[in-house]
Amino acid sequence: MTWGAVAASALTAVLTLSGGLVLLRVQTITKAAEERRAARRQWHDEAVDVIVDVAGLIQDAGLLALGLPLRSAGGQADSDEEWIELQERWRTALRRRVQRIARGHPDSLIRTEADRIADAAVRALRIALDNSNPGGPKYSSEEILEIFDLELMPMARSYVRCLHGEDKTEAEGYASTLRRTYDIYLETGVVLKPAEISG
Repeated sequence: MTWGAVAASALTAVLTLSGGLVLLRVQTITKAAEERRAARRQWHDEAVDVIVDVAGLIQDAGLLALGLPLRSAGGQADSDEEWIELQERWRTALRRRVQRIARGHPDSLIRTEADRIADAAVRALRIALDNSNPGGPKYSSEEILEIFDLELMPMARSYVRCLHGEDKTEAEGYASTLRRTYDIYLETGVVLKPAEISG
C-alpha cells in the first residue's frame, strides 16, 4: 500500500465521519423542532379546551344567577343543588387545568389571560351564589346581564384573541349568548344551551 492509498483512506474516513456528524446534528435539530411543534400543539389544544369549559361554566353561572334552571328545559331551578354542582365542577375539573395553563404555558400572554379567566370564573360563581342565596346580595337581571356582557365574557374573548390573534370578522355589536338565552327563556319558558342557539 502506498502513501497515496493511505492518505486517500484517511481522507475517506475523515469525510465519512464528518458527514455522519453533520447528519446526526441535522437529525437532532429536526427532532428537537418536531418536539417543540408537538408541545406547542398540545399546549394550544389544552388552552382551547380550557376556554371552552370555563366559558361554559361562566355561562351556567349566569343562568343560575338569573334564576334559570341548568339541567331541565323548564320549571323551577333548584338553585342550592345546582350551585353546589357548579362549584364542584370548578373545584374538581377546571381550576387545576386553568392553573396549569397560567403557570406552565410557554406564552406569557396566555399565562396572563388564563389568570384573568380564572378570576372571571370565580366572580361568576360568586354572583351565582349571591343571587341563589336567600341572605346574599341580589342583582337585577339587567345588572347580571351587564356584568357578564361587559366584564366577564370579554375576558374569555380576550383569551381567545391571544390564542388566535385578532379576528377581523368579529362583530362589535354582538348579542351575548347569555342575553339571547335569557330572552328566549322569557319568550318561551325554555332554556336553550349555547349550542342550540343559532345566529
